[in-house]
Amino acid sequence: MRSIQMELKKHELRDLDRLWPRSEKSADIGKRAEQIIRIHFKRKWLQCGFSKPKDGGDLRIQHGSSQLTIEIIGTADNQIAWQKLKVSSQMSHDMLCNGIPVYRVIRVFDRKPEIFVLKHNEDFQLVEEKRPASSPSR
Repeated sequence: MRSIQMELKKHELRDLDRLWPRSEKSADIGKRAEQIIRIHFKRKWLQCGFSKPKDGGDLRIQHGSSQLTIEIIGTADNQIAWQKLKVSSQMSHDMLCNGIPVYRVIRVFDRKPEIFVLKHNEDFQLVEEKRPASSPSR
């Protein structure tokens, strides 16, 4: 597991707060986490581009002739919060099993978020979660 420490610039934090203010909604947390990832890669590779992968994953980063497809999972928590790591679809499950990394962004509403790069079978195992089923009442 690799950790990436970040410190957002004042204007970056202001833009994030304007677009995705503090919220409990997972969609808002996810969008903010994705933008933090975009900031990270723009700092790393100034000329990189981003796209939504058609074959699954959350974000594709292109840099020159190379590309990287990743899953992004954000949280407002101060730690990885393993129990909250969930895959959203069978396609995400399969891609993670086939090697795409998860970029787990913690402290998404803070000035100093942290990114953990996680790989299936190295840093975590996917475990099927049993969910209660409902049936029509009589």
